[in-house]
Amino acid sequence: MKKIALLLSLLLAPALRADERPTLEVYTYELFSADWGPGPELKANFEKHCGCTVRYTALDNVLLLANRLKADGSALAADVVIGLDQSQIDDPALQPLFAPTKIDRRRIQVPLANDNPLFIPYDFAALAFVYRRDALKAPPTRLAELLQREDVAVIYPDPRSSIVGRGFVQWLQGLYADDQADAAWSELARHTLTVGKGWSDSYGAFLKGEGDMVLSYNTSPLYHQMNDKTDNYAAAEFGEGSFFQVETMAKTAHANRSPAQSQLAEDFLSYLLSDEAQALIATKNVMLSATGAPVGSGYDELRQRSLTRPVLNPKPPLDSKAAIKRWQRAAGR
Repeated sequence: MKKIALLLSLLLAPALRADERPTLEVYTYELFSADWGPGPELKANFEKHCGCTVRYTALDNVLLLANRLKADGSALAADVVIGLDQSQIDDPALQPLFAPTKIDRRRIQVPLANDNPLFIPYDFAALAFVYRRDALKAPPTRLAELLQREDVAVIYPDPRSSIVGRGFVQWLQGLYADDQADAAWSELARHTLTVGKGWSDSYGAFLKGEGDMVLSYNTSPLYHQMNDKTDNYAAAEFGEGSFFQVETMAKTAHANRSPAQSQLAEDFLSYLLSDEAQALIATKNVMLSATGAPVGSGYDELRQRSLTRPVLNPKPPLDSKAAIKRWQRAAGR
């Protein structure tokens, strides 16, 4: 009987007028909700069956998203938050804003331990330095080699304003002791062409022909294969392993204001783990599926290879403020 009631509710839901439908408030970052991102199509697909309206509030990046959540505090109006990564979710200031879910996590397989009960991984990728095959015939094979190769002009995003740049700080300083980290940043500074404000600025400069290698993701070449029909871009796989970014989603405590709203939030999160949504997220967000849903176009092979890589994320994560101060001092920023 419960299944029949649920089916009837799904069939009848679209008959509601727009002003009668419940609204699911989703906070995320701009690249997710932009026209070219996965957000619009995910919204449209979910709204076909939920009898609801999904409304995005998008911040420029996930660092600003986290700041907005903290600023709103108990006044947070979101039901779902999409985009915080593994370096942010254990922040004590964020924990009270979220609520546990009943989402089945058994299909989720990502490189990092999924031990925070409030946040659910929905995609991942490794940070990687991307280069042009026709311009850099012998790319570095280890991070230490990249630091020493003054013939390789490097671009990376600023860790003060970019989650990718912040990941790089964690990656490098997780591999080197404090005094060695200072020397490593100084070494890299000698052939750093640009430190961009964000990932878009940095990667955009690289696409204009600036620099030999740019910090991005190991998935970036897939974008060029799919959209530009070229294999000229490659991501260096350093021998020592990879530093991973895992993006998460969560239900807020605000969503629990009513059983119906709480269930709507849970349904949306469950949908984002469906094969349909995971394929959309992978190809539009240019990341790897958290569940192993079939994506094709090189994504599935790269996902399997990524899951076998040694993980370089420091445990526990470094203190970001202290790590960024060390970077500023040693890199002259």
